[in-house]
Amino acid sequence: MNCQVIPMDPDERVTVMAELRARQEYVVHAAGREDFCVIQAGGGTPEHPTIEITADNADAVDRAICECMQAAADFWAANH
Repeated sequence: MNCQVIPMDPDERVTVMAELRARQEYVVHAAGREDFCVIQAGGGTPEHPTIEITADNADAVDRAICECMQAAADFWAANH
């Protein structure tokens, strides 16, 4: 999956978050950081094909997406 870091100026944060929520994006933050968030920007490449989501695996796939996005946010917070 592809994660995208969305930088946010403090005075634009409310507007950016409202737009992301209106688009029904998953939004993840790193603890103590309000200068960026991470969203899912897509997924699947020829080397890493997409996963078929079914009724049986939907919860596990959702958890995996959220965990991956949180890891991306934590990595960005620690390294940028």
